[in-house]
Amino acid sequence: SSRIRNFANDIMGDTDIQYHIDIDEEANTRITDITIWKNIVFITKEAINNAVKYSKATRLQVILQMKTKSALLSICDNGIGFEPEQQQGNGMANMKRRTQEIGGKWLLETAPMLGTKIVIEIPL
Repeated sequence: SSRIRNFANDIMGDTDIQYHIDIDEEANTRITDITIWKNIVFITKEAINNAVKYSKATRLQVILQMKTKSALLSICDNGIGFEPEQQQGNGMANMKRRTQEIGGKWLLETAPMLGTKIVIEIPL
């Protein structure tokens, strides 16, 4: 979890984006599979990079919650959003692929002028 916080501080520290990182303290003890952690970190990095580069957001929130049998990762911004069908590049596809690699469920909510929300449920 410290890698996520450090990355967020490094990338967003020099921007005007107000950000909040909330990682459940249980995550470090309950998520024991290194592959799951690796993918959570890479997904979060990609989402933060996208928000900084393209979203024009003023706020970004990363939440990792522990549920009874899963972990729930949520990354939300209040930026300009986008039409998922018209996206270019590999970022979203890579995040979705990483989610599938760890048996997770992927949800993307976005639309022009409505921000972007990515939610990933990871079974534990």
